[in-house]
Amino acid sequence: GFLEFNYVCGVVLSAPLNSGDIEECLRWCIVLMGYYVINNPVNQQRLHWGGDPLLGKLSSLPFQYFCDSKKKEILFPTLVLACFQNETNKKAVEEDLNPELLACFLRDKMSCVEQGDKVSEEWAKAVECSKRVPQELWRSAADFFT
Repeated sequence: GFLEFNYVCGVVLSAPLNSGDIEECLRWCIVLMGYYVINNPVNQQRLHWGGDPLLGKLSSLPFQYFCDSKKKEILFPTLVLACFQNETNKKAVEEDLNPELLACFLRDKMSCVEQGDKVSEEWAKAVECSKRVPQELWRSAADFFT
């Protein structure tokens, strides 16, 4: 159930990032959390429960997750899904992150798809993002975060 999910994700999100194994586990935990909340307002709210909520841990990951492009590709789709159409979660994330960054992330994906350069690395990143955040949500989600 949720308590086990919360416990495992909490442990992984709090673990010191001192090995490749932990980084890989963190990567998959972040991805899993995104799938856990997609189109599910109850699960979105659950990320904000408790004294040390998972959403707070996500939004306070090390700085590299907010500036390194590869790590942003892991974290930002989950943050979008955790906060989209949920003002409480959006406000919680705003304490650590300007939501405009999430809007810019999505607009960059939209621009890449509109340009149609299917051989570029950015196109491949947009396709990967669409597997986690459905492309039909990108525009409304970008607007939500502006």
